[in-house]
Amino acid sequence: MRRYVATALPTLLFVLTLTGCDNFVLSELFSRHPLTLVPDRNPIEQGEEIPLFVSGGGRPYLLRFPSDASDFYHDEGLGTLSQPPDASYRAADSIGTVTIRAADSIESIYDLELTIVPPRPTDFTVDGDTGDNHTIELTWGYGDKEGHTGFRVERSTDGEAFELVDDSEALDREATAFTDEGLNPNQLYHYRIYTVAGEYESRRTEPRTAYSDP
Repeated sequence: MRRYVATALPTLLFVLTLTGCDNFVLSELFSRHPLTLVPDRNPIEQGEEIPLFVSGGGRPYLLRFPSDASDFYHDEGLGTLSQPPDASYRAADSIGTVTIRAADSIESIYDLELTIVPPRPTDFTVDGDTGDNHTIELTWGYGDKEGHTGFRVERSTDGEAFELVDDSEALDREATAFTDEGLNPNQLYHYRIYTVAGEYESRRTEPRTAYSDP
């Protein structure tokens, strides 16, 4: 007669199997904690590399891309994975979403969806001394990444509540300057800008400030 005895330990559940020949087989089934895969941050920028943290389940772990891993607006490939214990993901220059699947020794799986966005603009400046009444000039640069479609400008009078400047929706991917017109005289304005690629948006720049002309 075959008997089964289950014992709960502080961190693992084991099953002892007594065979007909009185041989014991010890099988580790699963951890008390479910398998998880956590990124260092999300979203990430094109070409960026981030650590990945795998825990729970049963070691060893394996990371891979499932067959339906990507939903890209701009496709330059899936990127590359490094396996645990020093797991990481380096994004390609794609824009969109990519799924990374973690699997363990007890056939658990966990799917992580990462969003890849374009980089934010660089060298952002604002200048209220334009020589034109009630205007502020904004300038910025951009790197060599492809796939973005334009830029957007946000404005605030208190540095906290930012709103989109409607005229900036016409800024295309080649734009490096924007003039904000029709402002209140001698008013302090706060600005930040970001890159867009379809529905995907970069992080905002750090705010810059300037007074409009008196």
